[in-house]
Amino acid sequence: AAAAAAFTGDGRLAGRLYLDGAPLPGAVVTVTTPAGVPLPFLTDANGRFTADLRSGSYQLAVAPFGVQPYQATNLQLFAGQTTSRILYLSRLPTGAVSGQVHHAGSGAPIAGATVSAAGTPASTQTDANGRYTLPLPAGAYDVAVSRNGYRVLSFTAQISPNQTHLHDAGLSPAPSILLVDAGPWLFSSEIGYLQAALRHDRRSYDLWSVRNPLHDVPTLADVSRYDVLIWSDPFGSPGRIAANNVITDYLGGGGHVIVSGQEVGRYDGTGFGNQVWWRSRLHAQFVGELVGEARPAVAGIPGTPFAGLTLTLNGPDSAANQLTPDVSLPEPWALTEPILSSTDGSIVGLQAGACTPYRLIYFGFGLEGVAGTADRAALLARSFDALAAPPRTTGVRWLAAPVDDLALPGSTLTYTLTLQNLSETLTDTFDLRLLGSAWPGRLVTPTLTLPPCGSAQTILSLTVPTELAPDAAQVVTLTAVSRQSAHPSAALSLRHKTPGRLLLVDADRFYEHEGAYTAALAALDAPFDTWDVGGSLLQPGRGSPPAALLNAYDFVLWFTGNDWYEPVSPADRGSLLGYLQQGGRLFLSSQDFLYYPMAAEWPAYLGMLGYKTDVTPTQVTPAGIPGIALTGTQPINYDATRNQGDGVKPGAGQPYLWHNKGFAAALFTAGENWRTSFWSIPFERLPAAARDAAMNDVLGWLSDLGGSGAALDARSGAPGVTRTLVITVHNWAGAPTNQVVATASLPAGLRLLPGTLSGATANPDGQLFWQGELAPGEIHLIRAQVQPDAGLPPGTRLDTAVTLWYARHDLRTRHLASLWISAPDLRATTLRFLAGHGLPARTISATLVLRNQGDATAAEMSATVRLPEKFRPRAWTLHATAGTATVTRYHVHWHGSLLPGEVVTVSLQLVTVQNVAKGWFLSTVTVRDGVTDPLVRSTRLWLPPYQAYLPAAFRAED
Repeated sequence: AAAAAAFTGDGRLAGRLYLDGAPLPGAVVTVTTPAGVPLPFLTDANGRFTADLRSGSYQLAVAPFGVQPYQATNLQLFAGQTTSRILYLSRLPTGAVSGQVHHAGSGAPIAGATVSAAGTPASTQTDANGRYTLPLPAGAYDVAVSRNGYRVLSFTAQISPNQTHLHDAGLSPAPSILLVDAGPWLFSSEIGYLQAALRHDRRSYDLWSVRNPLHDVPTLADVSRYDVLIWSDPFGSPGRIAANNVITDYLGGGGHVIVSGQEVGRYDGTGFGNQVWWRSRLHAQFVGELVGEARPAVAGIPGTPFAGLTLTLNGPDSAANQLTPDVSLPEPWALTEPILSSTDGSIVGLQAGACTPYRLIYFGFGLEGVAGTADRAALLARSFDALAAPPRTTGVRWLAAPVDDLALPGSTLTYTLTLQNLSETLTDTFDLRLLGSAWPGRLVTPTLTLPPCGSAQTILSLTVPTELAPDAAQVVTLTAVSRQSAHPSAALSLRHKTPGRLLLVDADRFYEHEGAYTAALAALDAPFDTWDVGGSLLQPGRGSPPAALLNAYDFVLWFTGNDWYEPVSPADRGSLLGYLQQGGRLFLSSQDFLYYPMAAEWPAYLGMLGYKTDVTPTQVTPAGIPGIALTGTQPINYDATRNQGDGVKPGAGQPYLWHNKGFAAALFTAGENWRTSFWSIPFERLPAAARDAAMNDVLGWLSDLGGSGAALDARSGAPGVTRTLVITVHNWAGAPTNQVVATASLPAGLRLLPGTLSGATANPDGQLFWQGELAPGEIHLIRAQVQPDAGLPPGTRLDTAVTLWYARHDLRTRHLASLWISAPDLRATTLRFLAGHGLPARTISATLVLRNQGDATAAEMSATVRLPEKFRPRAWTLHATAGTATVTRYHVHWHGSLLPGEVVTVSLQLVTVQNVAKGWFLSTVTVRDGVTDPLVRSTRLWLPPYQAYLPAAFRAED
């Protein structure tokens, strides 16, 4: 016990203790104050103690182990006086336990074993002959015998006065253990929980504490004397205290290690801190941290030595310090195996060492955080069993993932495949066989003989038949069977299919976005093949798709996600250009495609006159192509990623989307035998419902029926007023003859007028139906008179849903024809720019004409004109015939109301800056009436270059 803190006292208690006539040093003297507070004092080498205390009545107690206790009450201390006590203590009646400690198997004596009585300070060590004698006061004791390298043995000894209890102890051999506590240097030691678990499992160990990482880290020589190294670090890692080499080299020499700590993976398994022991011994990759659960549950994985084990973190009888346990996975093809997982399937424990001289167990949590001493001990017991497991005698595996690949008819597929013998003790011979193949196949090496843990390669060739239909699939199995009596075997599945109709090329980098595309395609029930280009360490992928493979598909959907560094390589640009030239149909979503130089042919294929990079749009609005499924302004949700969206100036391409920076965001373009949809924004950043509708529109445009649509003769109409519905079914001139089905479902509130339907029939349920054959370039029209019900409230939206399907691609797309009841109709709105002739600076006259052709007032109407960046507005020239107009650097804003039939004109003069080169300039206006979908109108202006002719001649004025 430590001496009590000094008191400001006015009295003194002094004394001296004797035992068997000699001073008794190191004894604890307990002085209890008048308030009942016990104060411990320690006798010095001469048995003396001194206590300066306030005056009052005190109690004195002395009870050293093995000595008759002494107690005195009502000791009075007075100011300025010293009260003295000299105590002569006597021993309790004493006996002893004595015997020999020996090896349980051989009987050889064990020197240096510790014999101790639980709950007492009494202990001794065996001599060179393994003999010991431990004096103890009379009574019953639990006696433990321990020696590192042996299991702890316990027995009960009944000690009688002046008698010796004889007990020999045979210790069973066990691994010698060094328990390293790396917590003290961060003031976070919880080693007591591990010690309790080791004692519970009857394990002897030596403890090594790291209080100063500059001096206290054990060396290789220190740890090499032990069979097992247990490294505990509640909030750090071996790498943080420069212990990487110690662990790496110890494992390299055949050592067995258990590493425990919730931050070990985060520190030693990531970035520049990635340690050799982690990547070259554990062969693991850090995935993240387990968060969100106060008391995570951990379970042993079936088929491992930890199967059936269930643990709780942060429960009773634990350090309750597990805030962010680490989640890790084995590296590809490493023999490291997961051993523990959390309830959500995250891997929080790994075991490595197969086919190596070492064994390594890693826990992504601190052992101190496991609730219950028994459970901690059980986890350690399983760990020791795993470390001591005998070498594996059989086993084999293919060092290759199952193949699921595309195969071009007439091609030859060649695979170099590696087989590994997993036996750590035996050389084995394996027979290789190819099963289930209808395609001609050949194995270069049908038999492989492999040493323990050795590997070798064989070459498999498969010839794809020439005459195969699209989506024809073939599955073969390559087996390797051992010639041992147990016949261990490994099977590798190789599935191939010929190209279908649509190829999705995943060329994103840094962030994965494939799910947005696959979900949109699944919503259309459109079958597709995938190709992952990859391009980063975390996404190695397959590289560029071969040009021959691209050319085998009718549709190619290519996206680059957030990739800003050469998102489409020059080679891929060439392949895509060749794909279009031979009649392909391409959807390309790439917000940085335009940043890099392109071949002269690309603008025509993309349908653009020009572009501007990095304009950072945040919203898109459909351009109003008749019949498209996407409606309303949609946000572009970049989240934490960088917005590098570009702007496109439409040329031959038809705008599909406009964005809020005054440029087209997506174009539909068609040539004689090709079609494209180019997006300068990331498709995947639209909301999910918008992506589904947009993918429908994109595939509809690229399909054989691209250019089909549906529309009513007016955007709005009064209840009871007849409207004309026209459905256009257009089989593209570049397509073959097609079998087509068209259906149209009228919404509730809109009825078909009898005798007005042409080009289709009406089913009893009111659905319009047509089925027929269309030759290349042929158009089929369906016309009908429809009438909205009387009494429908103003602003009601009625959507006629049209579905088109054709047999060649088995593709079904949706089209909408929308009508609003008693609503504004602003479709006749126009925006015009007119250039003056002053050079080099030019005056531009901008005129916005707003027209309401509907039968209702646009009461809450707005129009926003996005001005070209190279044009500077002359604010004093802004004029509006009605409403309120304002101008900023890049926008003209108009607000007001528009009666049915009313026209409002907004005019403004702009001037170009002097350094404007020749080119096309684009401006847009977005009109919102508060009822119907927003409308976008655009204008473009060509400014020829300023020209001067030399030599110049001037005439002098008279």
